[in-house]
Amino acid sequence: MELNNIKLDWNIILEPYISSLEKEYKSSNIREKMQPIISRLMENRIKSRVVISGGKVACYGFFMEPEMFSDRIYGNIGFVSTDAWSVQKLDTVLSWIVTESEHLGKTPFIQDIFNRGPGTEDFLELRGFRKLERVKMELDLDTFNLIPKDIAGDFVFSGLEDIDITEFSDTEYLSYQDTPDSVMFGTRRDERLKLTGALFTEDLYGKIDYSSSLLCRKGRDLAGAIVVSESRDETGKTGGFILTIFVKPNYRKTGMGKTLLLKSLNAMKQNGKNSAVLWVTESNEAKGLYENIGFRKSEALKETLYLKM
Repeated sequence: MELNNIKLDWNIILEPYISSLEKEYKSSNIREKMQPIISRLMENRIKSRVVISGGKVACYGFFMEPEMFSDRIYGNIGFVSTDAWSVQKLDTVLSWIVTESEHLGKTPFIQDIFNRGPGTEDFLELRGFRKLERVKMELDLDTFNLIPKDIAGDFVFSGLEDIDITEFSDTEYLSYQDTPDSVMFGTRRDERLKLTGALFTEDLYGKIDYSSSLLCRKGRDLAGAIVVSESRDETGKTGGFILTIFVKPNYRKTGMGKTLLLKSLNAMKQNGKNSAVLWVTESNEAKGLYENIGFRKSEALKETLYLKM
């Protein structure tokens, strides 16, 4: 039996999911961050659906429309236990989310399905979903000792003092368009510009570390950039969180990406940072560059999305 937007105790329903996240993300205040979502679910301000089996909730789903992107919805699907798993239940909730997204004219993104069972990947592929897995990569700056080399061409590296937000946002979007990470950017230019502005003016993902962030130009043309924010791990050590690194397509194969990264990492180390972290899609070719420099994948931290193609 399936039920839609009824009065349920979402604290109980989502407790296994929250507990699981807390084990993976020990320093992220998961429970606190989930409370506003639970409150909105309890008040039926987030659309939801559950599947009842044996008089109890067995499977659930809900979705939210992000403020930053008007072209998509983010759906969550989960099973209260691995024993509750079945393709039929998954199909019920997934079909509902897809139908709702079609009515809204938006692309559905499904987060990693909690307590999923065998056959999930094949089923989602048959339903037209593509898997996007992003992983966290880390570098120990205390042992890092690579020095950037000069690259050929009239490239000039500088700080963010002369940054043009519109130019930066448009160039970043263009640079990612032929990579697996392109889906992380919205399709509407005005929303991308607003998000970029918030990145620099509102410290959207942490305070920008201007001493480790760089632009690279060839003449007046923005050719690439790296932007870093300040971070601190659970032990109190300081680090650099690489928010974005990109090279304009016509300047690839010049060594610019590696040079940007090495210059930034050396600046982080000189400023007393102990580590550097970044997120990248598993299938992105840039992951090989990061590994060659010394970044290692954190097995515990990853994000999985399934998007409807």
